[in-house]
Amino acid sequence: MARPRGTRSQNYVERRDELLAKVGAALAGLYPVRPSLRDLAEAAGVSQPTLRHYFGNRDGVIAAHLERFGGQGAPYLARLREPEGALPESLAAAARNIVIGLTLPGLATEQAAALGEGLAGAGPGYIAHVLEPLVEAVRARLAAHIDAGDMRPADTRAVALQLVSPLFVAALHQLHLGGAKSHPLDMEALARHVSATLARAHGAETETPGQ
Repeated sequence: MARPRGTRSQNYVERRDELLAKVGAALAGLYPVRPSLRDLAEAAGVSQPTLRHYFGNRDGVIAAHLERFGGQGAPYLARLREPEGALPESLAAAARNIVIGLTLPGLATEQAAALGEGLAGAGPGYIAHVLEPLVEAVRARLAAHIDAGDMRPADTRAVALQLVSPLFVAALHQLHLGGAKSHPLDMEALARHVSATLARAHGAETETPGQ
């Protein structure tokens, strides 16, 4: 008996996820080239109409990929939310883990490909599923330190961005813009510097100006 028009097969979700895994591999494998819908279909071993059936168009494919890619980082972000010791040690650990996430071979290319799609028009999806969850995880860690009393009250989102931003830019500089050859940078040293600076600025023992 044929399925009623508009209904989905029982393995629809599994098949969709399988296609997205192949799409993600194609985006990373072809980076920095942005593949067409035809390229993505060939990489997934299906026709363009099949991809359209599951995702609508290329924008839909990329939006679904960014959501899946961001979701794969959920366990890592859950750990990033949790403090690790006192504020200086916790910020240093957070910065170190962020650097690992941005520079790990393979994952770094996936990150760059996702950012490339974000800059090319899929920005809302990149922000919603990749960048903001990272910032929010750091913000939650900072809020926990404020609650614990070893960090002075502050705009935790702003401080989170102060930690993430230089590491993010440095990863782009070194890995994707050729900076590692022309202007080499010690990413781990940068992470230590940024985290220590923020710890001194926001630690509960730090006196406020005028005191």
